[in-house]
Formats: sequence, structure tokens, C-alpha cells
Amino acid sequence: MTEDQDHGTAEPHTIVVPAPAPSAAAGRPIGYRLWFICFGGWLVAMALAARGGLYLVDHGGSTIGWAVWMLALTALYLSLCCTLIPLPTTWIVLLAASDMMAGQVGIAGHGPARLVVVATVCALGSSLANLNEYHIVAYLMKIRRLARIRETRLYLAASKWFGKSPFWILMLFNFVPIPVDVIRWLAVLTHYDRGKFYVANFVGRWFRYALCAVVSLGMDLTPRQILIIQAVLVAVAVVKFLLQRGRKARRDFEGQASEAAPIVGGAEGA
Repeated sequence: MTEDQDHGTAEPHTIVVPAPAPSAAAGRPIGYRLWFICFGGWLVAMALAARGGLYLVDHGGSTIGWAVWMLALTALYLSLCCTLIPLPTTWIVLLAASDMMAGQVGIAGHGPARLVVVATVCALGSSLANLNEYHIVAYLMKIRRLARIRETRLYLAASKWFGKSPFWILMLFNFVPIPVDVIRWLAVLTHYDRGKFYVANFVGRWFRYALCAVVSLGMDLTPRQILIIQAVLVAVAVVKFLLQRGRKARRDFEGQASEAAPIVGGAEGA
């Protein structure tokens, strides 16, 4: 029996969904243990650097100590912020670029330097958080039940769209301040190269945080104003989430009601 004949014996109602062709990175094994050890080492290093900066501040009021303490804590915090740990990020970027922090460090009159340093440190930490999330999601995809998402038509359509220009799509969605969970996870599902994934995240976040730094510098924001801005952003996100859940619940209820209507009508007629 030929191979074509073998295919012909499949059940008539079975839909065979072709898997997308893996990228060049798909064949490279991911060293999960090595990555998580390195990432944990990075977090420990930032915590120790922050502690060292605070020690310099306590023993002489060193401006360098203030800078190390602030930047290390900022990088540490942003290295934890991702979809799996959805902590707010805008406030710490605005605070790091504020005149109050610049005065403590002694660079209040160096706006361009503050912008570059803050944007670079924040983008570094945030991109590492996204790369850590990449490894976690890739590891979870080893579970067969979760990996079945690659067999859906929605995934095939999304992966085809993403594959046209993955780097620029990732970079754009990291610059625009909207949830990008689906885009980053789509990169994981399509085996997008981790190095390019990190660079696209870094570039997009750098320009995003540079814009935040410009806002903080231009408006001369105080810590209280920064907290108010962050509270408003969180409130908007919560309201949007609740509205989405409400619309979904309403659609589910209407669907259940429409399914139950014929049964009720039949019972009354009897």
C-alpha cells in the first residue's frame, strides 16, 4: 500500500492541521537550568549592588552610592515585572528620571545623560524579565496539553502574520504602552530566536522608557504626582479588564439562554 493510500484510509471527519515550519532556533536545545541559574545570579547581584550603594550612603552620604542604590533597585524591580508577575512599571521609570532622584545623585542639571542612563537601565531589566518569561513559557509548552495550542487555526493564522516581520512587530508592541502578552508568547510558540527576541524587547522598551523620562523631566514631576499617574493607569487597566469580563459573561449568558429557549418552549407546548 502506497503512502497516498495510507492517507486515504483516515477517518472522513478527521481534520489534519499542518504544523508550522519551525524556525532556525527551533532545533537549538534550551538550557533551562543554566538560564534560571544565571537569572537568579543577576537578581542576587542587583540586590547586593543596591545594598552596597546603601552602605556607601550610610557611611559618608556618597552620591555614587545613591546612584548605585537607585539604579540597582530599579533594574532589580523591572527584572521581575512581566505577565506572570504583573507589577506596575511606569512609576519607577518616572521616579528614576525625576529631579528629586537626580538631586540625590548630583546630576540634576544633566537631562540628556539622565535620560540615556534611565532608559538603558530600565530597558535592560525589563528585557531580562521578558526573556525569563520566554524560558518559563517555553518550558510549559513541553506539557502536551498546553502544546496543543499550536494545532489550532487561530495559532496558525497568528503565526503566519507574526512570521512576516517578527522583529519589528515585537519592537513596536514593546514600545506602545499596551498589553503585549500575546505577542511575546506568540514569539515563544513560534520558536523565535531568543537573541533577537531580547534585542527587539530592549530596543522597543528603551524608546518607551526614554519617552517616560522625557515626560518626567519636562513636567518636573514630584513623587506624589508620579504615584497619582500610576494609580490612574492601574485604575484604567482594572476598569478595562472588568468591562471585558462583563461583556464575556453577558455573551455566555445570552448563549446559554438561547440554547435553553427551545427546550422551555417545547415543555410549555406539551
